[in-house]
Amino acid sequence: MAVFAAALLGASACYSPSITPGGIPCGRANRTFDQDCPTGYSCRSDNRCWPPGKGPGVDGGVVTDTKVDLSTDVPLDAMLEAKGDVPIVCLVPPTNCTPAAGPNCDPMCQTGCPRCDQKCSVNTKDAPTCNVPSGPLVRQVGESCTQVSQGSAAQTDNCAPGLVCISAACGSTCFKFCHVDADCPGSECSRTIPGGVTKICDVPTVTCNPVTMLGATGCAFPAQGCYVSATIPDETRCDCPFASVTEGQNCSVSRQCFPGLVCADPGGTGNFVCERACKLGVPAGMPNGCAAPTTCNPIKTSKTFGFCS
Repeated sequence: MAVFAAALLGASACYSPSITPGGIPCGRANRTFDQDCPTGYSCRSDNRCWPPGKGPGVDGGVVTDTKVDLSTDVPLDAMLEAKGDVPIVCLVPPTNCTPAAGPNCDPMCQTGCPRCDQKCSVNTKDAPTCNVPSGPLVRQVGESCTQVSQGSAAQTDNCAPGLVCISAACGSTCFKFCHVDADCPGSECSRTIPGGVTKICDVPTVTCNPVTMLGATGCAFPAQGCYVSATIPDETRCDCPFASVTEGQNCSVSRQCFPGLVCADPGGTGNFVCERACKLGVPAGMPNGCAAPTTCNPIKTSKTFGFCS
């Protein structure tokens, strides 16, 4: 029996599986190692394992050989530790979250990615992605953030799980993914990824001044404007302008207009244009934001804000 065991061990030590060059998939987005390639093979730009001198160019010009034999079943953390790399740190998904039905990962609930250290998100083309975050996930809703590999399958950012980095005219900011309004404390699930359909929470309601004729907006950042909410016209929000629409030009929401303007339908004909914002209920003789002979007319059902016409 001892002789048989020794022979078996010797056979195992010499075992070397037949490997087809380029036949083994590899590569993990935004990682500098690959745990899938056998000893002496490198993960190339086609995400396949190739021997030295074979296959396409190496991503980033760096060969990332592995020390792991495919004939053994070694836990991933052990593989990384053997190579001297930092072990995987699993992300913590939101609690009490029900994923939406569908074939893709759910970016709000952070479910559906093949690895626990990958963040489910969408890229700037609104395509689902599963990638390792670009650095520590310390950026929260409304904070500045950084996108990496925009528009590609490798796109990722440094916003916390369940958030996504959105680029705007006044910088990139973390927004929260959502399914319904209840997922958005202090706002509504009323926005989408620019040019897409994946829903994100609107910026939170704040007290600010949309009538720039009456003073400063009161928003935290100079590039932001104070806008009347499109869904609740008595509320205001500080946000980056969506576009640069001037007074009298067509619009669909107020945030397409320059700060100090609102998107209104003066004739009630469905022809929405940017008009000067004003304050309702101002005593006669006091400035309300309108220049004579125009008057302040309510925006939808608002009792606080209106437009001049």
